[in-house]
Amino acid sequence: MTPDSCPTWAEGKRTLLVIVGTDRHPFARACEWADEWASSNPDHDVLVQHGFTNAPHVARGVEILAPQQLGVVLGGAQLVVTHGGPGTISAVRAAGKYPIILPRDPERGEHVDGHQMRFAAWAAEHGLGRVVWDAAQLGSALEAAGDVSATGNVDPTAQVRESVTTLGIRIGEIPAMRRRRRSVLRLGRTR
Repeated sequence: MTPDSCPTWAEGKRTLLVIVGTDRHPFARACEWADEWASSNPDHDVLVQHGFTNAPHVARGVEILAPQQLGVVLGGAQLVVTHGGPGTISAVRAAGKYPIILPRDPERGEHVDGHQMRFAAWAAEHGLGRVVWDAAQLGSALEAAGDVSATGNVDPTAQVRESVTTLGIRIGEIPAMRRRRRSVLRLGRTR
């Protein structure tokens, strides 16, 4: 597919993109929520990238978007709800959008582990998005976003610099973490 074959946004409507990612585990609560939102908000054009989850019934759906297509669709989206994948959150941020993050929950069979929940909490703590823990919170999060100017659109260049700096700090911490772990392991052997 080319960017020309990307889904287009409806004229004169607010645009909401919901990204569930491509993990093989179903993320039905995100698609069901998107259908509920589309039903009760006919002034919104709701597009769901649903991956391996069943397509929505009311909102428009597309299984997968290539990176180029995602960039085009993100460019036209006014509001974005995304799963808690670090790569997707980064793509949303790089497009200058402030994501509402609904992480996949392994307790609900939506993923293999809790890494999305941990990353979403970290991203929210660092101001990289607003995290909601269940679909019931999504409506109030979108309403709180208000008009498009209040959605927290960001300067992607500044955010990339900040992310690189944070990553550099985290990488710099690895040797000290390894030393601490080795010293704890040595202490455990002497007992």
